[in-house]
Amino acid sequence: MEGEWFIEVLRKKFEKDEILGDYAKRIVSDIRDYWSVMTPFSFCMSEKGDLLSQWRGYANDGTGVSIGFCKEYMYDLGEEADLFSGLKKVIYDEQKAIDLFFRTTTIDVLKRNVKNAYISDELIQERHDAVELSELKIESLDKIFWQMLDETMQVYFAKNPAFEEENEWRIIFSTPVGEEKHMLFSGVEIEVMGNNLKPYKPLKIPSEDKQPIIQIILGPKNKTKISTIKYLMKMNGFENIDVVRSKASYQ
Repeated sequence: MEGEWFIEVLRKKFEKDEILGDYAKRIVSDIRDYWSVMTPFSFCMSEKGDLLSQWRGYANDGTGVSIGFCKEYMYDLGEEADLFSGLKKVIYDEQKAIDLFFRTTTIDVLKRNVKNAYISDELIQERHDAVELSELKIESLDKIFWQMLDETMQVYFAKNPAFEEENEWRIIFSTPVGEEKHMLFSGVEIEVMGNNLKPYKPLKIPSEDKQPIIQIILGPKNKTKISTIKYLMKMNGFENIDVVRSKASYQ
């Protein structure tokens, strides 16, 4: 849903461009194709650890916990791990999201190649230089593909402004999908969520040098004793964790 919102934003932008306007629908269609080639995995966090809407939507209706991670640790993890991106803040502003996507190199690649990339096969067949045109079309599409494949991943750092209160941060990486021989299965697992099967990839968070977890907030409906949570954390090697109860109220 987030991607569709951003793609619609891009479509409107393309339609207003003097050169790209005539090709807006084709470009957007290809963006969807490029996007479908990749399966993104995201580690999502929020600046606000005690937000009522988050408890309702992501913590089993307030019975779960909110885990507070050390920002510096997560920055380092994002840089060191084999991921698509480091830790980045999600953009909720439409214009900023567009600016992120429409970097100069992307616009240049599109405008230089769009006419040749989307020339019709019928027109090629009518030309005496059909072979050369066909090769040029393939070459142009290839250039657009690789440029757009990189840029379309920015979709996952843009979100509808209606979700701005979440103040979300993400670490994202991506795995190609398709036929089995083209898939990267390394470390990818499957879990049942409701009536669906969802792929996921566990993200190891080592704690030898730095402590990644600094706080645990018990949800509004969580009845677990604070002492029990502290004991559990200590059993797993996490010392001096700040454990508190949520200040949010369901009443």
